[in-house]
Order: sequence, then structure tokens, then C-alpha cells
Amino acid sequence: MACEVVGSRPPPIITWWKDNVELRNSKDKTSTDGNTTTSTLVFVPSTDDAGKHLSCKAQNSLISGSKLEDGMDLDIHHIPQVTLELGRNINNTTIREGMDVYFECNIKANPWISRVTWKHDGATVLNNPTKGIILANQSLVLQSIGRTRAGKYSCVATNSEGDGESNQLHLEVVYVPVCRPGQEHTIGVGKAELAKIICRIEANPPAKDFVWRFNNSGESVEITGSHFTSEPNLSVVTYTPLTEQDFGTVLCWAKNSMGMMKKPCVYHVVPAGKPESLNNCSLVNQSESYLVVECSEGFDGGVHQQFVMEVYEISKQRLVANVSSSSPHLTVTGLQPGQEIQIAIYAINSRGRSDFTTIHTQTLKSPEKRTADVPLMLDKIHLIAVLSGILLGLVLVTACAVVALKFRRRREHKGVNNFHDAKHDSIRLSTESLENNPDIIPNATEFQDSTIKRGINQIKQVVILEHDPSEAKIHQRGEVKGNIKDDDIYEIMEYMMFGSCDMRFIMGYAG
Repeated sequence: MACEVVGSRPPPIITWWKDNVELRNSKDKTSTDGNTTTSTLVFVPSTDDAGKHLSCKAQNSLISGSKLEDGMDLDIHHIPQVTLELGRNINNTTIREGMDVYFECNIKANPWISRVTWKHDGATVLNNPTKGIILANQSLVLQSIGRTRAGKYSCVATNSEGDGESNQLHLEVVYVPVCRPGQEHTIGVGKAELAKIICRIEANPPAKDFVWRFNNSGESVEITGSHFTSEPNLSVVTYTPLTEQDFGTVLCWAKNSMGMMKKPCVYHVVPAGKPESLNNCSLVNQSESYLVVECSEGFDGGVHQQFVMEVYEISKQRLVANVSSSSPHLTVTGLQPGQEIQIAIYAINSRGRSDFTTIHTQTLKSPEKRTADVPLMLDKIHLIAVLSGILLGLVLVTACAVVALKFRRRREHKGVNNFHDAKHDSIRLSTESLENNPDIIPNATEFQDSTIKRGINQIKQVVILEHDPSEAKIHQRGEVKGNIKDDDIYEIMEYMMFGSCDMRFIMGYAG
């Protein structure tokens, strides 16, 4: 910042002020004529300087009351400064399920913000009043919260300078213990074998006190502490069933500072046995080399089970594949196309295996190579070409006839003699040059000495059906009078091919 003072002798004393605080990091320079003094201040403003008054004051030390001042208010632009806090009267350590909670996003920004974004464990929180999530200005309201709403919250404010994110605030939700989902609730064990039942729960704060009970058809007794061990959120009971009455239902309750769980975790202790057979097995996908089978599993016998699929080739009565899986969704690969197979599927555990479920099927065949008789195909192609050529030839003949008719009318108007037909055997329609190729057109018939050329008196245009256009020589001669003779010469104007044959229409005129 520069402050320039003019017209003081001796040079003035210049000072810099930020509100009422003097800034001493400045340098003064006086012009050579001593009439102008410039003071330069270098400083780094902070967001706290926003709105403060920066001023430059000059005074002649020899003249009292000569003080002058100039200044400006500081307008400091910066990214938002954001802090997050819970709403008033909310204690983060006593937030229970079912309570309403709200957060306040405190923002300091210049220029002012354009939007506020909320995050929960890094994911953006969207406004959803039907689910109890309400975004209002700089506040987030969570209605009737559950334990899934616990976690880290933050807010992000955005202005033209960038994004400013707040501190993270961890929301604690306390609740009574509940059973952890995904547990095994049926335990199979044999007589005189040790049964081990694990009770896993979720709770905040963690549960440390557990109660166990055993029920069967005839009694309900509490299991003493000597039969189980506990740690936070987990307890394990062990006992050995000796009679049928020792099999039944075991119940587990847990307790924390919020209270006793409302519904116990239930475990069924049953005599271990082999698993039940699979149901509703079907092919869900197959190809030339693989197939996929999906089934519905039966009771596992109280012991962890695996699923096995054996694939047998029927023609050779041999096993070609054996696969196993922890789920009744099995895939086998490496099969042969069109292979007829028998599939046997069963479940197995430490007590034995289930009955077989069988499927009789066949892999898909490879796409067949479609071949045809090549000569026959060629004959069809050539026949189509010949027919097309004949059709085109008829069109040309018709066109030439129209042209000839025009000339005839013109000649009649001038008193010209009519056309005279004359047989001529020098131009023949022949198939002698066609090769004896049965794949194209069989050389079965020859057409010779066809009277197909018409003589033209005083007319220079003629249509010639000619087997070989090379025989039509190109020369210049005078007008043709009378019928065209064997030695007449023709100049070729145009010829057209009939499909793949050498038969052509030749348009020319008598020289």
C-alpha cells in the first residue's frame, strides 16, 4: 500500500494504522525537490482484518495541528471458515434411539456462501423429510434417530473462493442390546458331544452382562455362569447333551447401562444328522461347454454343509466333472458340444450326504456348417443372370423397335421404300464359344443360321444380336442401299452382356 504526501517542509512524519493499531513495516521516500514523500506498507491481511480500517497519517513535526489522514476499509475475500456443533441442550453422550437431533453449521465467509452440503461418514446427506432428514439453511435436523444414524458428521460451505469444510462431529447413539444379524441359529450336535453356542449382540455402550436359559418340551431352566463365558457384546455357552431331553432351545439375553434387551437371541440345539436333499434344481444357463445349475437347499442337519455336483457322460458311463460350492449355485465347465450327460447333485456335511437329485440334459451343439452343392448353386446364380439378361435384352429390343418405328414413319413421310426383310446367315446366334461347364449352363443346344438381322434401306441404324462382338468390325463406308449383305461392315455403338453368358446385344450402324 502506498501513501503519498505533498507540500511539507521539512518532510512529514508518516504512520500507518489498522483501526487503532499502528503498523511499523513501512518505508518512506522523498522526491529530489523535497516536495513529495511516499510511504510504502507491506502486510499480509488475514480473515480477521475483514472490515477493519487501514489508514495513513501524515504530520509536520514543526507545525502543530497539521495532521492529515487518508484510509480505506479492508474487504478481504476468503474461502468459508466453518465450524460444526450440536444444537443447544443436546448432550452427545446421552442421545438415545428415538430422539430428535439437530446440527448447526457456523459459517464465516466473504463473499457469502452459495450453498451448504452435509456429510455423514463421507457420504452426502440429502433432504428427505419422509425419512426424518431435514436440511434448513445452515441446520441439519434428524428426527427419531436410530442407531444407523450414528457416525461422523460435517458440513461444507461453498463460495466463489472455494469450499470450506467444518470439523467432524461424531454422533453417539446409545441403545439397549440387540441380536447381531447373520448368526447361525441352528446347532447340530451328537449325543455326548460338546455343544458350543455363541451369542453375538450389538449394543452401545457395550453389554457385559448376559443371561442364558434352556427350554425343551418339559422344562425351562437357567444356565449357570459356570457353563458360559462373556466379554463385551459376546457370550459363549458350552454343554454336552446326553439324552433326548438335552436337545432344545437356548435363549440369550444381554444387558448394558441402557437396559436389558427386549427380545432374546434364540438358538436351536438339534441332533446332528446328514443334510436333506436339494429341491427345485434347474438349469439356469448352458452353452456348448458349460452349464449352471441352481437349487433350493434343504435342512443342513444342524451342521455346516457343502454342495456337490457330479457330471457323468452317458455314452461312456464315466465321470467328467466334479464341483463343490458353499451355495447351491454350481457351475461346470470344460464339457464337449452336444454331450449327453447325467447330473447328480447332493449336500454333504460331517454326518453324511443327502440323497441325489438328478438332471438329464445335453450341452448345446456346435453351429452346423451349412454347405450346398456348388454346381447347383452356380446353376441357380447363372440362371438368374441369364433371365436378367434376357429381360434387359427385351427392354433394349423394345427401345430399338421404337427407334426404328420413328425412322420408318419419317421415311414414309419422305416417300422412302419400306423395309425389306432378307435372310442372312453371316451373323448367327451361337453358343459354340461357351465352355462345357455344367456349373454354369450345359452345352446342350446350339442356335445357328437364325435370321435375326434386318436390312435397312437408306437407314444407318441397326440392331444386331451377335455372339461375339469382336466379329463386328469398325470401318467407315457409304450409305447402305438395299438389303444388308454378308460383307457389310458395321460400326459398334454399344453392346450389353447377358449375365455370365457371351450373348450380347450390339447396337451399331451400317457404315
